[in-house]
Amino acid sequence: MTATAPARSRSKASQPAPRRATAARPALKAVDEKSILRRVTPSAVVALTVVTGFAFAALAAHISLIDTQHRLDRVRAEIVAEQTRQEDLRQKDSHLQSPDEVIRIARTQLGMVPSARAEIVATKRSTIGVPTTVPATAPITVSPPPAPTH
Repeated sequence: MTATAPARSRSKASQPAPRRATAARPALKAVDEKSILRRVTPSAVVALTVVTGFAFAALAAHISLIDTQHRLDRVRAEIVAEQTRQEDLRQKDSHLQSPDEVIRIARTQLGMVPSARAEIVATKRSTIGVPTTVPATAPITVSPPPAPTH
């Protein structure tokens, strides 16, 4: 009996299951490729074109943002370089303005030497030459300018 039981189940498995009663199904028919192509409507083509256009517009905007970011990064790098240069120049300027550096440059580059010690020289109160005096009551005369000659 054990040998016949699996044989019975095999014969039932190979038979199709009984169909249930269902609502009326539409009739199925084979569709050829030409009719599928006719179903693609112009609105679907327009929709696909619009979606593709939006995709390219988004791509162009993204590329523009990337390009702008690269330019911004270059400008920021230039700003940092110029700020560093400005700080170096400020340090050099303050170094060059120190009194010791001014003296060193004056001696080495300009050939200057320290001045001699300042001395006060006393002079005698004497007049050299003949003193000239102008009387305080002397009249001052002003002559008119000469007339132009043509």
